[in-house]
Amino acid sequence: MSEFREYLGSLPKDSVRVASDAPATFDFRQALRKWLAEKPGRKFSDHPLWPEYRIFQLRGAADFMAELRQLAATTAGHPVPMSANAGLTWGPHLNDYLSLDFFSAEIEHHAKVGRMSDDPVVAYRMADAVGRPLAATASGGDWAFIKEKNLSGLVQGWIALGYAAGNSLMAPNRQWCHTPEKGTHWYEGPKAQFAPLYRFVRDNRSLFDDYENLPAIIVAYAQTTYDNQPDVLMNACRKLSQANLPFRLALGGNRAVPRALAASDLRGSAPVLVLRAPDFADADRELLARIDAGRRIESVAAAIAKLKPVVRVKGSQQVRLFPRAKRGSVVVHIVNWNYDAAIDRFEPVKDLKLVIDGAGLGLPELTSAKIYQPGQPEQIIRIENETVTLPEVPLWAILKLEQ
Repeated sequence: MSEFREYLGSLPKDSVRVASDAPATFDFRQALRKWLAEKPGRKFSDHPLWPEYRIFQLRGAADFMAELRQLAATTAGHPVPMSANAGLTWGPHLNDYLSLDFFSAEIEHHAKVGRMSDDPVVAYRMADAVGRPLAATASGGDWAFIKEKNLSGLVQGWIALGYAAGNSLMAPNRQWCHTPEKGTHWYEGPKAQFAPLYRFVRDNRSLFDDYENLPAIIVAYAQTTYDNQPDVLMNACRKLSQANLPFRLALGGNRAVPRALAASDLRGSAPVLVLRAPDFADADRELLARIDAGRRIESVAAAIAKLKPVVRVKGSQQVRLFPRAKRGSVVVHIVNWNYDAAIDRFEPVKDLKLVIDGAGLGLPELTSAKIYQPGQPEQIIRIENETVTLPEVPLWAILKLEQ
């Protein structure tokens, strides 16, 4: 309480009003108790000072993480890699990212719906936005449902999705499960189903290392928007993902997540969609205002109607595409989205046709590609009239395109 009093005293004069005759001895605990007692049914989060108390706590947490990082480095005599359980889609969990080398966190995968979810993609893109990898796992409720229904096939899809999105799903060994009825219990995944996917990644690391997300659109959003109405961002990203429009997130911070929007966040030629411009800090709004009018796009609906990504599905096959690029090379991850919970397997996608804009990829005159799939040998397939046909995608395929 004394530190919060000092924090209030450090704010610009008249930015907050302390309802006390003695600001020097103000005790928020007592003031909050009194305020709650005055009207039964009030919630502490509705108190006028609660927003400031929340920022005070978040900043304190971030400072503590920085202190831990420094202590570890001093004790060891060298920098020590540091992570934290940061459920990025739940509130301002990015607030201590400056002290972290990577995130390791539960991300809701919505297992009970019985199909693949686009929400983990948003979490992976949030991590990308602050330049930190995310080693994800599913929620305790997700794992409890997987264990109860024995849906290891769905977990295979989660593994493929994590790597396709440029991050990863932690190996599902002894996963924490939780339900109100059973409390804490554990899921031991079948190694025979999961290990080959991780081995596929390790054996083909050249398809993963140093590649970056190749977006068809950049979505600029403010942390203030996400704090107040997270579905504004979540719904926009879900629709883009469902339309196979790969996106990059450009984050403008606030006092909870201190981060200024940078010109590098808007690099490239991809159109930019700005969500809730008034929520950005002044400097961020000025940067966004300098975006060429030709790069602006007014809505998700307009993006879906107008944009043609450099790799797109011909027809309406149930897949998600994740193009990733590095100098002179592009890989396109193709994740099967056609999951059937009744039999716990992905129905193979057959005769999948992809239209490839070689010039747009910086790879003109493409005539062939290599295809990699878990458990199958590498193959070369022809590209004809900018179209490649994959005979079958059981779970996950990677198309490698090089000049």
